[in-house]
Amino acid sequence: MDRKEFIKVFNKKDALSHTLGMELIELEETYAVAQMRITKEHLNFMGTLHGGTLFTLADVVAGTAISATGQNCVTLNSSINYIRAVNEGVITAKAEVVHRGRTTGVCDVKICSQEGKLLCKGTFTMFMTGKEILL
Repeated sequence: MDRKEFIKVFNKKDALSHTLGMELIELEETYAVAQMRITKEHLNFMGTLHGGTLFTLADVVAGTAISATGQNCVTLNSSINYIRAVNEGVITAKAEVVHRGRTTGVCDVKICSQEGKLLCKGTFTMFMTGKEILL
């Protein structure tokens, strides 16, 4: 699979990521990186970035990291710990592949503020569907 082409296609066709302003910027066999600029539409009623938005970004970057070898996956299980609130700027998510087997893959994900402060970290277990990604 051509990873540069995957990034281009993913950023154009993944409707939810596009709607939320999430962008996949790097994809290698062992990790993926995505970014998102926080807007007022991402904030909860307390004025901070909604935890669901952080979770969605983490899920996106974990799924793309596991899919880097060309096989589709879906989230099987996940856990996330929220550490610090943020309400502006660009956030960066990095997923590192811990395990990629025949039927499952596991990623550790960290999301940081543009100042490098840890916002949350999680672990995502993905089920490998056995279907090839078609670009």
